[in-house]
Amino acid sequence: MISPLLYNVNFEQNYPDGGIWPQELFDLDTFTRKGYIRDWDNDPEFREGDFLSLKNINTGQGKLNNYQASTALKTMIDCYKYWITYADLDGFRLDTVKHLSPGATRYFTTEIKEFAQTLGKKNFFIIGEITGGMEFAKMICEQTGLNAALGINKIPENLENVAKGYYSAENYFSIFTNSNVLSEGKHQWYHKNVITMFDDHDMVYQQQYKARFAADKKTALLLKNAIFLNFFTAGIPCVYYGTEQGFDGSGNSDKYIREAMFGGDFGAFRTRNRSFFDQNNPIYQEMKKLAGLRKKYINLRIGRQYLREISNEKDANFHLPAANGGRCTEIIAWSRILSQEELLLAINCELDREQSSKVIVDNELHNLGDEFVCLYSSAQEQIGKEIEVIKGDHGNNCLDIKLPPKGRAIYKSL
Repeated sequence: MISPLLYNVNFEQNYPDGGIWPQELFDLDTFTRKGYIRDWDNDPEFREGDFLSLKNINTGQGKLNNYQASTALKTMIDCYKYWITYADLDGFRLDTVKHLSPGATRYFTTEIKEFAQTLGKKNFFIIGEITGGMEFAKMICEQTGLNAALGINKIPENLENVAKGYYSAENYFSIFTNSNVLSEGKHQWYHKNVITMFDDHDMVYQQQYKARFAADKKTALLLKNAIFLNFFTAGIPCVYYGTEQGFDGSGNSDKYIREAMFGGDFGAFRTRNRSFFDQNNPIYQEMKKLAGLRKKYINLRIGRQYLREISNEKDANFHLPAANGGRCTEIIAWSRILSQEELLLAINCELDREQSSKVIVDNELHNLGDEFVCLYSSAQEQIGKEIEVIKGDHGNNCLDIKLPPKGRAIYKSL
């Protein structure tokens, strides 16, 4: 999933005839007219108030099962139906579900999906930005018919900081295990219904100072590792525009992380009126390669996920890699297992040092001497090489892997 968004656009200049269109929306009853939202946690204020300069649409009234949609909501839905037909769209992002009642969300979702069916679009995808935990997101999706949720459980914060080594690996991986959702459908719900991303346009976890991944020059070279982590862990990976070009915006306002991609007054890398969509960018090319692997191997999409313990020269005891008050400089490894087949994935958090680690693999699936083959490595010469399952110091079956600085690898059981 790619999320291309328009930011820092001069609407008065680009759309001089812009206004409240179509004509059906001219009625004052189109809007709730209750003033600005001042308390963003007070219901119904955050549903009925104006979002800063954005005037709130009166969507209707009633509970979930007997919701009465307003004329304005029906008109808006007709507009979205037009765009589906005109632009051949395959999905929408509903931002943000918090400011809609569940009834309005379900009405919109049902109408749009039914219309899409008439065009032969059987799997029209509607993603809702849902703040809150995994259980709440699951409930809202089931109530309203939304396909997936994003913006939950501090996923962007933990994904970014684990990739940089500032957080322990368990901070991110535990999001997908410490959840009541697992009692129903096990791992499958979040594989199909949770959007994972970093570098997003809000960065709500960075209240005072916003910064893209690459703005931190100390760890900017780990960006490919972050994309690797995003693509090959549980959930539906989303790449925000500019990440694939290494955008490095930062500042005390959202606008600094919303650089113009295709030319504008506020361009990337402190420029203006320049396009930065470069398909030959090494980050873009790496992302393309990783996306191909994800498409080819089903384990990388829906396999059960296990963060693996490692043993190395720093600590011979098997342990989970940790930041311990500084940066984690160990190898982070995890497995994706599906139908008795294991894929082992690993990233090296060291910026300038090759390192080796013994990594636990499944004892029941593998015997001593069984082999894994390297499907992918940032060190090209390693691809295709085979390594044997060995016995660890405490009786665990493991692989002894070596990664270059900032390196990545995928091994598949034979």
